[in-house]
Amino acid sequence: MGAINRTSTAPIGTVMAVLIAVDAALISSDLDDAIRYGLGGAVVVALVVGAFQLGRTRRES
Repeated sequence: MGAINRTSTAPIGTVMAVLIAVDAALISSDLDDAIRYGLGGAVVVALVVGAFQLGRTRRES
């Protein structure tokens, strides 16, 4: 059963790693501040949702 749960959490972990990289790229970019903050806020919300989903999936195991 542990393998099933690891398989179901793997895509969430991968997406979170990509979102962290996107957030780091946004912080260091030369985009206008409003665009950076808007996209950065959306990325942070997605990270929080992903962390919640990952925690919920692990609790169910």
